[in-house]
Amino acid sequence: MRLILFALILTMLVTAGVKLESVQIEKLGNYAYSNKVEVTVSLSMGTAAPLGVGKGGQGAIHADASVTEVWGVRGVNTTTAAWYSYAQGAKWEGELRFSVTLEYYDPSGVWSITKYFVNKTYCEYDDATGAKLRCWNEYYVYHVVEGEPKRVSTTITFTVPSDRARYSASQSLKVNKPPQPFTQWTYVKGVTAQEIGYCSSIDRNTGDCQQYTPKEDKVVRGSSPGVWRALEIDGYKPGDVVRIGGANATIPNLWLYTDWPSLDLAPKLGVTTDRDGALYPLRGGLDIPFDRRVYITGDVAPADWGTVEIRPPRDAPLYISRVVFIGDVSTCRFPDCIIIHTVGNSTWVGDRWVWRDTMASLAFKTPFTLKPYLITRVG
Repeated sequence: MRLILFALILTMLVTAGVKLESVQIEKLGNYAYSNKVEVTVSLSMGTAAPLGVGKGGQGAIHADASVTEVWGVRGVNTTTAAWYSYAQGAKWEGELRFSVTLEYYDPSGVWSITKYFVNKTYCEYDDATGAKLRCWNEYYVYHVVEGEPKRVSTTITFTVPSDRARYSASQSLKVNKPPQPFTQWTYVKGVTAQEIGYCSSIDRNTGDCQQYTPKEDKVVRGSSPGVWRALEIDGYKPGDVVRIGGANATIPNLWLYTDWPSLDLAPKLGVTTDRDGALYPLRGGLDIPFDRRVYITGDVAPADWGTVEIRPPRDAPLYISRVVFIGDVSTCRFPDCIIIHTVGNSTWVGDRWVWRDTMASLAFKTPFTLKPYLITRVG
């Protein structure tokens, strides 16, 4: 036991440090890499219209809405909602052009990659005496990107005929996808080495791989007509009156449509991708990564929207009713007590009727209140 304890104490007193002794880098060869894939850009456009105009059904957008149920009726609990209809036919002042510009690696180019064998020698030293305790080697194979294809851009444009409320189309193009990172073990030059791809360079002092980070394929620009005139939507023309739910609305004489209304809850048409699910306006410079799909999707809509405000009644106190005998009805005073109805109670005494008391139906105020809700049915 004493010998074991003595050996442990000696081990604890000897501290050692590890030092990178040398780095040897040897070129193994080079190769070219290319990965051409097809990217699809699609347009799916619908047309939103005021309620009572469109003949293609209804749509709605709610702000922070949650589904609720009141007395068995399911609804959406929200304070603000945009209700609209879908148009089946339209006549625009001219053709509508929507486009996106994509940036990617040239499919006719290649990545020039060189393989290197790296031998790192490490030694462990006693910190107290400086004596070399042991040495070992670590081996790596690095794939270093020496050159890459140039970046190119292409603009994809869709033209919607002037008589279409709904329109779908797609176009395809080839892009060059960069090599993807990997790590694996390999047997080379009689040793087992860790193979790593891909590096932008090798640190000559440490022998470490500096990771290669290629640029993303991106949507860099979008364009649209911005604002244009609608000449007719499902038979309605500028200046016509729309009647729905007891309300009348007059369509503006200059009926303007847009792909991105300023009203937050209004339907919109924009661009999204398989890498970024958000919808962005087709306006100027963009920075949206994509993999293999780019979507121009949504609904064009009127530039200006009317609003209807519906207010529920105020909160009301809860009353309970009782039928009681009361000597003096004047003791029932509003708002704590409400007389609903009274009936006299008299008795024949001797030669006359004698009033005895009053039977009354009274409503008594409770400490509870009723909060009214509005359920609005549209259409």
